[in-house]
Amino acid sequence: MKTEKQLQDYIIKECKKRDILCHKLESRTSRGWPDLILMGNGVTIFVEVKSPSGTGELSVLQCRTLADIQDHGGWSEVVADKEEADVLVRAVVRGDY
Repeated sequence: MKTEKQLQDYIIKECKKRDILCHKLESRTSRGWPDLILMGNGVTIFVEVKSPSGTGELSVLQCRTLADIQDHGGWSEVVADKEEADVLVRAVVRGDY
């Protein structure tokens, strides 16, 4: 995988195979929100996907938003490659968060 879109599509496909609800967040009114929300086995995780090429960096607003989610008792993760995505999906399947 070379692009952020390819990695997002991979995560969505893997979640669907495992009956994990995965929704692409597209907010026109609140910038900085993570790309995906995953829900399954009593777990909800907000996921910011970055390019596997290593070119993407979190913006200051994205960092603040991820921290705000965690400060309010939520889970947030940054995923930048297939291996990280696989670990995240397996954790949701097991309900490890």
